[in-house]
Amino acid sequence: MDSLEQKLFDIKRKKILIKQNKINQIPYKYIENSDWLMRVTDNIFFNKKDNTFIVDQARDEKTFLSYKEANFDYSILPNSKSELNLNKGTLKVNFIGEVEGDLEVFLQIDEYTKNEHYRTHFIKLNENNEINLDSKIYNIRLAISIKGAGKFKINEASIDGSNFWIDSSMNIKENYSYIPEYNWYYSNNDKIVYDKVISGFFISSVDQTESLIYGGPSFKTELDHEHKNVENHYVEFYGKKDKDVKVELLILYTINSTTKKVSISLNESRTIEVPKNANSYKIYLEVQGKGFFKIEDIIISGFNYWPSKSEDIEEDLISIENPNNIINLNQQNIKNWNQHGLKLSYNKWNQQFKVNLKGKQFLSLSINEYEKFIPAKGKIYEILPKGKVSEKVKLSLGIIAKLPDNNKKVYQIPFNFIKFIQFPETILDIDFYLKVEGNGYFSGLTVEIKENPEEVTSEVILSLEKEDWFTNLNQVTLRNTEDSLVIQSKLDSGVNKYISYRESNNTFNIPPTLSILNINPNSSYEFNIRVTKDDTVQLIPMIVGYSEDEKIEVQQIKVNAKTIIKPHPGITSIRIALRLGGKGECIINSFTIKEKPIITSKAIPSYANKLEVEKTQIVEPKPISEIRMAVIFDEFTESCFKHECKVIKFSPDNWMEVLTREQPDLLMVESAWKGNDGTWERRVGSYGEENNRPLFELIDWCNENGIPTVFWNKEDPIHFERFINIAKLFDYVFTTDENTVPKYIERLGHTRVGAMPFAAQPKIHNPIKFVDEREEKACFAGSYYSHHKERSIDMEALLDAASEFGLDIFDRNYEKTSKGLMPNHTFPDRFKPFIKGSLRYYEIDKAYKGYKVTMNVNTVKLSDTMFSRRVYESLACGTPVVSNYSKGIVNMFNGIVFSSDKYEELKTYFRDLLKNEEIYKRISHLGIREVLNKHTYKLRLFNIVSKLGISVNASLPEVTVIGIADNSDDLEYLIEQFNRQSYKNKKLFILVDTFTNYDKYYKLYNNDQIQLYIKDYVIDKYPNIVEWVDTEFISFFSKDDFYGKNYLHDLVNATNYTNADFIGKKSYCENLEGKIVVNQEESEYEFVTELEPANCIVRTTVFSKESFRQLYSKLLKNELFTGYYKQGRQLLSVDNFNYIKNGRNYTGDTNELEI
Repeated sequence: MDSLEQKLFDIKRKKILIKQNKINQIPYKYIENSDWLMRVTDNIFFNKKDNTFIVDQARDEKTFLSYKEANFDYSILPNSKSELNLNKGTLKVNFIGEVEGDLEVFLQIDEYTKNEHYRTHFIKLNENNEINLDSKIYNIRLAISIKGAGKFKINEASIDGSNFWIDSSMNIKENYSYIPEYNWYYSNNDKIVYDKVISGFFISSVDQTESLIYGGPSFKTELDHEHKNVENHYVEFYGKKDKDVKVELLILYTINSTTKKVSISLNESRTIEVPKNANSYKIYLEVQGKGFFKIEDIIISGFNYWPSKSEDIEEDLISIENPNNIINLNQQNIKNWNQHGLKLSYNKWNQQFKVNLKGKQFLSLSINEYEKFIPAKGKIYEILPKGKVSEKVKLSLGIIAKLPDNNKKVYQIPFNFIKFIQFPETILDIDFYLKVEGNGYFSGLTVEIKENPEEVTSEVILSLEKEDWFTNLNQVTLRNTEDSLVIQSKLDSGVNKYISYRESNNTFNIPPTLSILNINPNSSYEFNIRVTKDDTVQLIPMIVGYSEDEKIEVQQIKVNAKTIIKPHPGITSIRIALRLGGKGECIINSFTIKEKPIITSKAIPSYANKLEVEKTQIVEPKPISEIRMAVIFDEFTESCFKHECKVIKFSPDNWMEVLTREQPDLLMVESAWKGNDGTWERRVGSYGEENNRPLFELIDWCNENGIPTVFWNKEDPIHFERFINIAKLFDYVFTTDENTVPKYIERLGHTRVGAMPFAAQPKIHNPIKFVDEREEKACFAGSYYSHHKERSIDMEALLDAASEFGLDIFDRNYEKTSKGLMPNHTFPDRFKPFIKGSLRYYEIDKAYKGYKVTMNVNTVKLSDTMFSRRVYESLACGTPVVSNYSKGIVNMFNGIVFSSDKYEELKTYFRDLLKNEEIYKRISHLGIREVLNKHTYKLRLFNIVSKLGISVNASLPEVTVIGIADNSDDLEYLIEQFNRQSYKNKKLFILVDTFTNYDKYYKLYNNDQIQLYIKDYVIDKYPNIVEWVDTEFISFFSKDDFYGKNYLHDLVNATNYTNADFIGKKSYCENLEGKIVVNQEESEYEFVTELEPANCIVRTTVFSKESFRQLYSKLLKNELFTGYYKQGRQLLSVDNFNYIKNGRNYTGDTNELEI
């Protein structure tokens, strides 16, 4: 490296040190591959080929080499603590080397107390010495003092056997220099220089590449050991470099006798397919150019091959004496630790985990493969999670106690702290997890657990002598038998009396005169009374608590079981009484009270953010409508999601203020062209760093505040490259094109990627009537693209086929094409008679609901999931769709959407839909159901938040079906109709008379889903139905009618698009003398004024002001629900499928009606 290059690199080095806030280190640099520094301005030079120093200074001039300290002022206290044992008082020093010229070389050892410099020792080169240390010495510092001019070489500078001078020739291997803190080797020549102060390299090699090799030239990582049976490696390669420097990471896989090389450029993440049968791999860097570069992370499936310098962490760890269990936590039993990329990685070389989390970010890692145990009742557990944890890392052991009824209790213990926990007595199991926060390192983790007996601070054994128990009743006598108290009761039925302990009155408002025990507010009390008694006697022990002057509370305790009571804080004393009832004998065998200190566990969870609370799944899932989602959306997407959750919009100028106030659950950004009313135009996507800066800052803020981030590219596959670099910033990535998922995984270097196609928003796109009669035509609303050859051919085939049966076109560009503008978007002349103008977005119902068929043209035809929104939206409106060919449509709507590029097939589709009403209605109905079941924006949102670990409830409402059965045949028929229903969130209440053998059915069918009730009992007991039924909806099944399997499902599905109080079938099928007739066929999907009880669902609260007896009468007679609309209630009539009035005895085929 010539002198000019050296000067340029020195300038670059100074800039880096200033930026790193290491100004004090600018005058100093490390002697290559050592911990010794020299001043860059001094005339001392190091030749790494023969490890000699040349000094060119005046005879009386002096310079130094300093060990680990970037200064030559020995009066100040050193920054680093000496690794030597200074307590023994003496140090044996060997200082050996070679010297030429007029040169004096000394090893300088400075002593320090905790507060100041104490004295200095000098050991001349090639002299051995033993120095004595004062007892108050706390630290020492090493330096080499050099006076005069000449040449010297140091072979050893050892103290008590520890050599502090590492001969750099030991760090040369096959012409490579060694970097011990990273376990990397680099070319040993003047073309590449490593600077330890800035942990970076200077290179001057334009004509050839220089290599850096992990572990040495012959080192390989065995796949069987490190990454056994993996299909992919997830690689992240990050650092800094000058623009004229090229840095590439290469992974060389060995497959038996062959190799395969994969390269990744600096600041890229990639997913690499591991070659089949590969048995090892080697990693190295190739660097070329002139300038500076620095490697920060090389992570391969969680293993970091170039971590930042590890920290010296105090090893003085506490321990539990004689623990019962020790759990080792390492990369083998910390589950999925290697799936978090830069956030958490492991370095085999120094056996440390590296944490890189921002602000409120956290990781919750399950622990498996350890010897599980169930905490014993009444035991206290001393638990110590311990390990080497750096200062800026917050590490906690999480414990989830599993309790009955799916309840849980969470504990968290910081590492290197002991906590005492007494688990609930009802505990069923426990799980451990590791919670990680902060930035730094940890290693050597274990958990020590010791089981300790419960502490009893005081015990009272109550006297059972009859003289100690007071009663003044002739009907109650007391006597003693051996060690027991015998109570003989002759009390009449319904009479209860009291016996008091050591108090000669039964007036319990009076505080006791004698103290049984002093009540400690920091203790709990275990009461245990053992009794033998006749079944005819009732005995309830009572504890009465008092303050100094009044009664505070009364509590009952169990007989022949332990009762633990935590007294009210104001209680200072107690009385004990027995409440007695009935006739017979009662024997008290023992009565004890134990005082136990309350274990006030400080293992209280400290939640990083609300997402962590969600992940514990302790709180009830909140309704999906309560999700708060910060968004950057275009208009269409916003309109679809805003009906499902709280959508929070913001601009590049006010995002921080808005999000700080609103505290969203997540951030979701789509591949927006305009974004939030145009405020984010050209700021999402690759439009240059300056345009993207607000988005970068927004995502950084979300990371700092623990808000998960989601990106949705709705423009794949066409605009993949436009948005891929933005997608890299997000926690999760979704795409409309499932075929692009592998490409994302490859480019992002992780698997947090999934397909999320378009959907429908039922609040906007639904089958509720827009016009009384639809046009008996097909409708196309969109644009023509003559410059997209395949698309225009497909579109013309569709339009030609439709034109034979009825066609209207709404041209999106009509205002311009009608004036001769936009020729590439002008429809061919033969279609111009069909053009009716254009439609605004708010007029889209005219296309979706005003015509019997809509048409769709796809530009992307081979995607498994990507096709136009209009397909979902039209189907949700009950409008069948005919489309050019799309693989995705065929996959997702086969048999529902007609998709083809063939003209004759398209003609057949249009003919079937426009000329065959039976086919039309069937396809229309199936399309509505398929979209509502699988393709709504509520379901898309549920999928997103579930991936993030946010617990929500997005289920459809529960329905209670009510039936009335006069006999066993009615009952079995109603149960058959109920069991046929495909809808799962349901239960059946049957009101029965006391017919013959009704009790047999009562025992047979009373379960969680089906319950039988005596009719008169329910009518008398429940004045109102809301006191009997707790579900959101009720439905009445008539014993005379037929209910198809999707009857309930279709009715409940309508709640996706309407808040109507009654949803039913004003239009319905009826069995009249064996023939099916359709009543009021025109009344589908419209609001009506009346519905029959037997063919609708109703919001239960509608009847909250109506007597149950009155409602029962309506159900029994199937009396029309009429008049409710006058109260402001809405009644919606939907389809006429899946129900036949009087269908119980219908013997014909129901398949045509049961869709």
